[in-house]
Amino acid sequence: MKNALQEQLIRAGLANEVQTKKKPKVKPAKNKKPKSKPKAMQTKKQPEAEPKENFNLQGISGVTFRLSDEEKAKRKAHKEKIKAFINEHKLNDAKAELPYNFVVDGKIKRLYVTTAQKEKIIKGEFAIILRNDRHWLLTLEQAKNLCELDPKAILFVNDDSGDQSDEDHPIPDDLVW
Repeated sequence: MKNALQEQLIRAGLANEVQTKKKPKVKPAKNKKPKSKPKAMQTKKQPEAEPKENFNLQGISGVTFRLSDEEKAKRKAHKEKIKAFINEHKLNDAKAELPYNFVVDGKIKRLYVTTAQKEKIIKGEFAIILRNDRHWLLTLEQAKNLCELDPKAILFVNDDSGDQSDEDHPIPDDLVW
């Protein structure tokens, strides 16, 4: 009795009787051990393997800076201070529906704001900061205060320099749309 697939292939003209009589190749089991290395590779032993195993890793970890408990407590308190400052002064509105797009490191980011907040961002009165993978909206003065605590905090502040360039190039009165 032939395989049903083989019969279908013969009927479709994609195979002939000779091809169907050949034994199908059995795929090797996945659990087989890998082949051993050639003898030339086995005879050569790496002289560096011994020292690496005997190398004391404690010496390397001694070079890295380990924070004492006092340092850890100071850093934790500093992070909590920044978190409390942001939670106290944030202006994010959960009901905001207007997206404000801005560029950070060549990537376009989005923050949902209200109409009044968007106008103040454009004027440069608000700053956008990044903390704990979230974007927060603060006034410019509060963002500067936060910058004293965490210099990396300010992410985006809109400059008013764009408005000055429009004054240099006025729109002609005879321009018709």
